[in-house]
Amino acid sequence: MTKEKLYCRLEEQILIFDGAMGTMLMDRGLKMGQCSERFNLEHPDTVLQIHREYVKAGADIIQTNSFGGNSMRLKDFHMESQFVEINQRAVDIALKAAGGNCLVAGNIGPVGKPWDDARKDEVYQTFYEQGKILSSEGVALINIETMMDVREAVLAVKAVKEIKDIPIVCTMTFGKDLKTLDGSTPEMTALQLKEAGADIIGSNCGSDMEDMMTVMRKMVQAVPKYSSVKPNAGLPKKIGNQMVYPLMPEDIAYYGRKFVELGVHIIGGCCGTNPAYIQAINEAVRAIK
Repeated sequence: MTKEKLYCRLEEQILIFDGAMGTMLMDRGLKMGQCSERFNLEHPDTVLQIHREYVKAGADIIQTNSFGGNSMRLKDFHMESQFVEINQRAVDIALKAAGGNCLVAGNIGPVGKPWDDARKDEVYQTFYEQGKILSSEGVALINIETMMDVREAVLAVKAVKEIKDIPIVCTMTFGKDLKTLDGSTPEMTALQLKEAGADIIGSNCGSDMEDMMTVMRKMVQAVPKYSSVKPNAGLPKKIGNQMVYPLMPEDIAYYGRKFVELGVHIIGGCCGTNPAYIQAINEAVRAIK
């Protein structure tokens, strides 16, 4: 998809992103600490079914199961030799689930290592390699998310931008102080991401809803076009051996309308959300221009 076509759609309607993949996989057998991208190879039907559930719930965009699929993170699981296959399969499964009924975004997460200036060339190359595979396999856009350090996010955006002219979404995770790990405010972050070449900016994961509202308000004020938000189903609490998320689908739908009022263009869900949440968001904001 060209940027111009995506912009036209965003001018006409709110687009709905999918919800969580990791917590959905945990409900279907993924153990805490395991590599979720392994499911692309060992349990592709499970990943396919989750994608299809999000499509049925009304998602306009689903994203590949490749969040931790970069070579630096895969080394932690001794799976770096399967890097290419994991990302190719991630795209194949998502495209099959989409069936031409929605867009597929190539999902890129952080490298999972603290920022180190001495390693930034390696980090850049890591993002470039993953972005190149996802782009070449046929995704419509790239979604870079859960970035906690603006310096790393900027590298990811620039790496993908070098590969091809493809729409780039980049969303950050903010702390309780409403700053990223490197101390950037939402306004500073928005401007830096836009300057790096991100087409759509915003926030996902991390914050509670009221904090997320504040973050998005500041980001939209700094860079009015275009924005994306994917909140958790609230901040989780550990009860026994489970992480329990407090917000229900109707709560997410309520905030979905609030995000639209702020001027947000794409709304989805992150940790703890599932197709019921995406359906609720869809029903709440679909008719809003």
